[in-house]
Amino acid sequence: MGFCIFNNIATLAKFLLKENIKKIFIVDFDAHHGNGTQEIVYNDRDIYYFSTHFYPGYPGTGSKDENNEHIFNVPVDPDSSDEVFFNIYGNYLESLFESCKPEIILVSAGFDIHELDPITPLKVSYKGIEFILEKIKNLAEKYNLKVIFSLEGGYNLDVLKTCGKIFGEIFKS
Repeated sequence: MGFCIFNNIATLAKFLLKENIKKIFIVDFDAHHGNGTQEIVYNDRDIYYFSTHFYPGYPGTGSKDENNEHIFNVPVDPDSSDEVFFNIYGNYLESLFESCKPEIILVSAGFDIHELDPITPLKVSYKGIEFILEKIKNLAEKYNLKVIFSLEGGYNLDVLKTCGKIFGEIFKS
């Protein structure tokens, strides 16, 4: 039902478990809920799934009612802007992360959260996206973990280009 037909991050997470990675933390900041990813990892307690997405909206999943001990949906209002994401990623993400003690971070990067994206209602600026990426990098550095990103959403080519540059600056080392 979602836009991500192949669920690259969920597929990678399942593969990594077979390669003796014991705990995985997925961060999904796509505008739409990753219902396929959630379904794939829902019964696997070694994969933690943290998703911010607008709700209600397509695909109609991702409410807090779907959360369990390793699924963390944080639905936001459709018109949410930087301040909402600053709060979530600044105050909520790290405490969940610390309780999981993962060995790797996988990221479903949805740049369709940007305010100039033509098909989503979120109002996140480049500064907001930079903040999210910096928080993920800081967690990886603090816990000495690798991070793997997969581009999941973004329907404005100029936004994708700029977000790619921001990503490159933050993760250049």
